[in-house]
Amino acid sequence: MTDTIHTTYADFLNSKITVAPKTGFAIDERFIDKNNLPHQTDAIRWAGHMGRALIAMSFGLGKTRIQCQLAQAIYHDLRSNPMARPFLVICPLGVKHQFVEADGPALGMKWRYVRTDQEILEAIGDTAYLITNYERVRDGDITTDQFCGVSLDEGSVLRSLGSKTSQVFRERFKKIPYRYVCTATPSPNDFKELIYYADFLGVM
Repeated sequence: MTDTIHTTYADFLNSKITVAPKTGFAIDERFIDKNNLPHQTDAIRWAGHMGRALIAMSFGLGKTRIQCQLAQAIYHDLRSNPMARPFLVICPLGVKHQFVEADGPALGMKWRYVRTDQEILEAIGDTAYLITNYERVRDGDITTDQFCGVSLDEGSVLRSLGSKTSQVFRERFKKIPYRYVCTATPSPNDFKELIYYADFLGVM
């Protein structure tokens, strides 16, 4: 009798588990750089397949390279669509040089920093890869529905679920098909932080 109850309760708990949907696609190998470290290539393939994902890695493991290659693959996958839109990375101002001056050029990509919708219009004739800082989005200087994908670099800004930033970002990006959060690896016991990221990604 006890075994039956245990099995039934285990089945009940298992029925409550929701698996995050896979909304992405298989990344074209052309957009995976041969100089990647193995974990970087694995992360790109996995994140592209998921469509919305947390890329949690310690400092120095190549989150910028991963985001660059995801942006390339996603934009080119949609480029045949006449409504193809640019890809946006949002990061602290002190981080943008890594995209604009280092990893971007090393991968043959041109990133442009933008502050307003007008600057986006001026930039997209030159490149599909745009970068801005959190304040520009939070304060409404940039309209978010004009992008095919977004990646939050240093995404720990979402840690406070009740903050203005987390509320604004959840609402403004919920219709963007490809969403990523890139940040240092959270503590496995820090359930709140993981919940904040899942909330933004739409995989609660």
